[in-house]
Amino acid sequence: MKKFYLVTGFFLLGFLFFVRGTLPAILFTLSYLILLGILFLPGLVSKSLYSLKNRLLFSHILASIIPTLLVFFLVALFAYIMMASFTNSLVLGWIDLKLSELRSGMGEEVNFPLRKGFEGMVEGRDGFYLVVYREKQRGFRIDRDMPEFFRREYLLWVSFPPVLYRYEDGKLKTEGKGRDEEVKGITIPVIYVGDVYSLKTHREYYGAFFQVKATLSSFVNGLIKGKGVIGNRMFLAFLLLAVLFSFVNLAAVVGGIWISRDVARAVEELSFAVQAVRGGDLSVRIESPRKDQLGDLFSDFNAMVERLRNLVEKEKSASELEHELKIARKIQLKLLPPQKVSIPGIDYAALTLAARGVGGDFYDIIKGKDWFVAMADVSGKGLHSSLYGAMLKGTLLALLTSGAGLEDAAVRANSLLYPYLRPNYFITLSLLRFRGREVEFLRAGHTPLIIHRPIWEGGIDKLEYLVPEGMGIGLVEDLWGRLETVKFRLSPGDSILLFTDGLSELPSRDGKEFFGVERIGKVLRKYHHLSLREIISRLLREAEAFSGKEIPPDDIAIFLGRAK
Repeated sequence: MKKFYLVTGFFLLGFLFFVRGTLPAILFTLSYLILLGILFLPGLVSKSLYSLKNRLLFSHILASIIPTLLVFFLVALFAYIMMASFTNSLVLGWIDLKLSELRSGMGEEVNFPLRKGFEGMVEGRDGFYLVVYREKQRGFRIDRDMPEFFRREYLLWVSFPPVLYRYEDGKLKTEGKGRDEEVKGITIPVIYVGDVYSLKTHREYYGAFFQVKATLSSFVNGLIKGKGVIGNRMFLAFLLLAVLFSFVNLAAVVGGIWISRDVARAVEELSFAVQAVRGGDLSVRIESPRKDQLGDLFSDFNAMVERLRNLVEKEKSASELEHELKIARKIQLKLLPPQKVSIPGIDYAALTLAARGVGGDFYDIIKGKDWFVAMADVSGKGLHSSLYGAMLKGTLLALLTSGAGLEDAAVRANSLLYPYLRPNYFITLSLLRFRGREVEFLRAGHTPLIIHRPIWEGGIDKLEYLVPEGMGIGLVEDLWGRLETVKFRLSPGDSILLFTDGLSELPSRDGKEFFGVERIGKVLRKYHHLSLREIISRLLREAEAFSGKEIPPDDIAIFLGRAK
């Protein structure tokens, strides 16, 4: 802020004591704004691009919106140039035609105080004329015929009287403002250079210019009829402008691709490091000068791996391992949605339980064009699963906030993660899209979605188990066509329950059966009148009573929502 105050202070002093005139004031102000941009723009850009979401959004703008706007602008400019050139050729050609007719002896005889040899326009007391003065003066009145002709033939409105101009003491001076036609359209100036004399001022002028109004119909007509009217100089000027815009367009596309590749390289670096850790190499580090969210993630990863290396060197002391897992758990908890996140029209409660301090089961709430809930279960337990879960979470966040649909997001996430998951890991995934009470559901190998409707059209107390077709992430290289989405509508009081198989496949005391999806549904039906958190608490209590174990043998994630 000190730099801002200092620069602004010097600007105000200079503006008050040294700047005189409009042009110096404009130039001085532009210099001030450019200096502010040089000083503060890099910092503002750095802060705005800190967020991964903002980087992908900015990449989208650079790669698509800006080039599209430039193309539209270029087309509009070309159309205007074509129409302006066509209109000038029409109006000036009509004037030349009438003058040639007067030279050949046509027209009425007039008597104006003109010099012999005069050939051009005369502003009389009763209207405007085209006059040729050879042996005799021949004239043709144009203020009635000319507007009517162009309005009838070309849908162009030519304003009368035109503005007259002359040079006096080396300066251009105009007289008369013309009459603005009350027609909505594009104004095109047409300049006539030649003899002009006004009986009102008794003065000769260098020329006049008309204000021509073109509507959409005349614009289309002009584009069709005006082909080939543009001269070489105008064509070269337009070509130069087109090349300039093309370079700007190319720069925008390259900038968008660069940002996308930058994010992709960062994900590849993280994936390589995860593979190395999984193979037992605890010396791997991610060296990066990044100062954004990915840089923070790299720093957390390096810190976590360094602590694990120290743990191995100290013969895997149980107390130190527990400490490291707590740190990893804190990192993993940062990836969960904050408590203050709320979904419009939906109350919810959720939790995750890790079998080994950190786990691969997670849920996330994502705000894009719509609201999304994601729940995933990475095969296995522990650190490896938690890292793959973090990779999937970041991928889904980028895809869903950039406008991808459920199936598109799942297919593209599979394509990105497949090389790093196979052959030992896979991920099951459920995705929900909320649009008010309208819900869309995708299941990629995950457990069923349970819906409890206390009151419905056919009765009361109904349980639904949604199991659309779907294969897990990382099992095949291409998931396209292997996923199914279903849509349904919630009524006030309806509940939906997502969970991972750590709950449904919890073994009994004797190990002969699982807790099962049906038992989970019965608990939801039995306690649906309680608060959401109390329902989850009752569900965990009954599961622990069924298994006889307090700590789950597998990771568990639960999301319970209720329509308001």
